[in-house]
Parts: sequence; structure tokens; C-alpha cells
Amino acid sequence: MRGVIYARYSPGPHQTEQSIEGQVADCQQYAEEHGIDIIEIYADRHVSGKSVVGRDEFQRMLRDAENGRFDCLLVWEIDRFGRERQDIPTGKMTLKRAGVKPYIDLLQYQRKRTALACSSAVQMVELRGVEPLSESTLTGLSPGAVRFQHSLPAKTPDRLCSSV
Repeated sequence: MRGVIYARYSPGPHQTEQSIEGQVADCQQYAEEHGIDIIEIYADRHVSGKSVVGRDEFQRMLRDAENGRFDCLLVWEIDRFGRERQDIPTGKMTLKRAGVKPYIDLLQYQRKRTALACSSAVQMVELRGVEPLSESTLTGLSPGAVRFQHSLPAKTPDRLCSSV
């Protein structure tokens, strides 16, 4: 299935390119897990979602949908697609008429996955105890801190278990 990703972030002092990168990464992960071949990424930067006016990439995505370029659209969260109550259903209707399946609000999908991971962690603690879990957590913590350039030090097993 040919898919595309639409990402957007609003103007503001705390908005950065990392917002687009995070949205795209989550959508790409979803695509890989569901056999969707991403052929294009549309991204509006420093643009409000209050209107479709001025959202050039959003407009281009809708035109490409009408021209049959792709089969499905992945959007991280509904407010990335739009914030105006009339624009959202109009955009969805354009996609539907073009035969495009929208997968909007993948953030909810990610939250469900996180909830399952937390549930699994609780089950592991119940079955194996805290010490093996703290060692596993420490193993995964350091590479993540380096990759995201996190400023906090990785916790040692003693510090992880001190509050338990």
C-alpha cells in the first residue's frame, strides 16, 4: 500500500524541527509495522492549523490524493491535520472521495503501545522481582540518553531501586 505522512507544527517560540521529526518517526514506525510503503512526507512548518489557508503542503497533499498518488495518509494526531471544525471533515471527505484511507491520530496508537509496555513491565516485576527489571532498564537507558542527547545521568540499579 502506498502511503504518505502529513506533519505540522505551529508558530511559536518553543516549536522546533524536532516536532516534525518525532511525528514522522512515529508514523514511519506504524507504516513499517503495517506494511505501508511511505512515498512522500508533507510537512508544514511554523503554520497554524486553524485554517487550511497558507498550509501549502496540506493543499499539495490533498491535490496528490485527488490525483491518485497514494492509498493512505498517516497523521500523528488529529490537531496536526487541522483545528478548524469545518476543515477537518472537509479534508477527510476529499480523501474519502479520492479513495484514500486516513490513519489519523497515531498518537492514540502509540499511547496504547505504551500502556501495553507498562503492563508488561508490571507483570515482569510480579514474576521476576525488581532487580532484574532495574538491570534491563539500565541497559536500555544509556543508549537512549546518548541518542537523544539527554542531559540527565543514566540511573544506576541502586538509584532505580532506592524508592521501591
